[in-house]
Amino acid sequence: MPACKPFIFGQITLKNTLKKILSGINLLVWVANPRELLLNNRDSFLLILITAMKILTILRGLIDENPLSQADLEDLLEIESLNFQQTNPLILQERAELLTILWPRVWQKCQELGINQPNQILISCWRLWITWALELRSHAKPLIQGILAPQGTVKTTVTSIMSIILAYFDLKVNNLSLDDIYKTYNERIKLRQKDERLHWRGPPGTHDIELGIKVLEQVCQQESPILIPRFDKSLHRGQGDRIAAEQVEGVDILFFEGWFVGMNPIEETVFDHAPDPINSEEDRQFARDNNQRLREYLPLWSKIDRLLILYPLDYRYSLQWRQAAETKGGMTPSEIEEFVKYFWKSLHPQLFLPPLLKQAHLVVEINQDHSLGKISYQ
Repeated sequence: MPACKPFIFGQITLKNTLKKILSGINLLVWVANPRELLLNNRDSFLLILITAMKILTILRGLIDENPLSQADLEDLLEIESLNFQQTNPLILQERAELLTILWPRVWQKCQELGINQPNQILISCWRLWITWALELRSHAKPLIQGILAPQGTVKTTVTSIMSIILAYFDLKVNNLSLDDIYKTYNERIKLRQKDERLHWRGPPGTHDIELGIKVLEQVCQQESPILIPRFDKSLHRGQGDRIAAEQVEGVDILFFEGWFVGMNPIEETVFDHAPDPINSEEDRQFARDNNQRLREYLPLWSKIDRLLILYPLDYRYSLQWRQAAETKGGMTPSEIEEFVKYFWKSLHPQLFLPPLLKQAHLVVEINQDHSLGKISYQ
């Protein structure tokens, strides 16, 4: 098959700069698979690319405090209708106004977090954060919002930005991580003595479930003050330990996040032919045992009102993201791989995530470059 001739867009070779364009705007995922379009229907690809550029121009205009024109509103309505079941012009107008007001605060926070991708953040702010914040604003309070976020899915960015937006609505927001309810260092030493396979914190069995239930119940019952546990991973040479709890006066919305928050046990038979790295009989038994221990977490999950899943299109992205993030001389690449695969062996995302996708209130696909893919509301 002869090689395809590259398109020339002005003086730019589109084929050679496609990756940069997609990582910069990523609005194409709203309407189609861009790579498939490029290969099979170049005319449609270019049309969608132009539309995406137009939308990005509108968003940039909003953060420059340019009012939304009627033509801009119609363009936004058209592309929104391709991905959302209901599209309301008044809500779009409110989202536009919020983007103009909140962008300086959002962008400042992103820079504090070391994120320097303004186009990607702008799109995420428009597509997810503001829309989701408006939905949470209308929900009865107090609210426990669960977030299932595999390793590397920038959950810290999500919760930080959402806290900024929700604070604008005068809502009291706080965060509880699954990490915060780890058993103490001494408790985990005793745990390892009983089961040497639990040599790393993280899998089911390494958390104080009763402590988590207590905190969520305090939020639900609107108690004040609430003592939210905190965990310092740097203590005991990186093995971590619980530190003094944070005292807060009332919570309207609590983000409860972690790598397996909301996961349910699955049928034992699936482990007979489990995916890599569950390869040996010892691996399969470890997976079965973690599946059984997951049942102990169901009373904790029952306190969650809504669940968001940050869903990598390929679970193996987590390894790439973790290796890219390890830039300060911590673990070696082989140590990182062993660490990440340990989590896959305990609760493999290929087995445990798919059954949850239709149960979650909101599923956000995460592309390899951390941009947002398809967003599905249930």
